[in-house]
Amino acid sequence: MPGMTGTDLVKHILEINPNIPVILASGFSGSTSPEKAKEAGVYDCVMKPIDLSKPASAIKEVLNNTMFTFRHN
Repeated sequence: MPGMTGTDLVKHILEINPNIPVILASGFSGSTSPEKAKEAGVYDCVMKPIDLSKPASAIKEVLNNTMFTFRHN
């Protein structure tokens, strides 16, 4: 995404609808870290390289914990 980080995108999404539980998949970079992502409102952060069980677990957690009454961390 030229000119925008994943964290920036999350902020824009949550401005539109703060009830969307966002799961961010990211590689390590100076601009995005799991801590910064959580501060931006990310529900969960899956770091690259991705083991397929990690996003599956994150999605399962969102569905089990929100049940369409979305929480915002």
